Amino acid sequence: MAVKKCISVLLAVLLLAAICTVAAPAAEGDVSIRGITFESEGSICEEAYQGGATAACLFDGDTLSEATAFDTAGVLLVKNTQATATEAVIPACSFTLELSEQASVSAIKFSLLHQVQAMIGVPESVKVEYSEDDETYYNAGTFPIDTTADIDTGNFEGAKVEDVTVDVSDFRVNAKYILLTFTFGDIPAYKGDKDYWTTTTNYGYTSLEWIGFTEIGVQTAAPAEESSETPVDTSSETTAQTSSAAPGGSSSPASSVPTTGDSGLTALIVIAVAAIAAAVLVTKKRT
Repeated sequence: MAVKKCISVLLAVLLLAAICTVAAPAAEGDVSIRGITFESEGSICEEAYQGGATAACLFDGDTLSEATAFDTAGVLLVKNTQATATEAVIPACSFTLELSEQASVSAIKFSLLHQVQAMIGVPESVKVEYSEDDETYYNAGTFPIDTTADIDTGNFEGAKVEDVTVDVSDFRVNAKYILLTFTFGDIPAYKGDKDYWTTTTNYGYTSLEWIGFTEIGVQTAAPAEESSETPVDTSSETTAQTSSAAPGGSSSPASSVPTTGDSGLTALIVIAVAAIAAAVLVTKKRT
């Protein structure tokens, strides 16, 4: 009889240990980017990789922080081909990041290059969407992009690379694909002249012509737990838009954020604890 009691207690303890092991979040994985795909609705934006580089330069780990010119090998310039149109065209370009495996993403990281003399400004905002299968995408929100570039004074004459981090940890992003849509910002001033690119000279720009990138990546965390709610599907929406005005940057997501469904796990833990307590009580009564 004593052997049976010991076995009961042991099994209950093992059950609790197994549940706790499953419940513990996994350590941060070594997730890498397998590929990046560029697109622009209506082909308004065009890629211009410098120095013979390819898309691989955007995830090679080198932000080119010491770059002194826009034509440095490894820089990607994205051109607004309608920058001199009669009416202002504020385009957006998109990058789809394929991760090496599905992971919980806590932040989006990218490095921008700007150089006012070459009409290379900065994006106004980035929209973050995510997917497990590259078919159905969910919206994590649209975020404003802040840099030291002052478009009103044109203070960024020399080429400068700036690292930007967008925190998405509140949105439980668990995905294998990340879709980033960058909306072009405003035309920068040049040496304090706000009209330099529009009327002061003969350039005749009505919108920003270039934005530049040197690196795009993600920061991962422990895998997100399964959701008890289904987030809103945004895959039917246009991911790279062209409009007469740039959308306002907002850190509020346009879709519902999944909540953690852990009631089943809690119930198992309660059962395991109750089993241990019952086994101990029976042992005491029979001794």
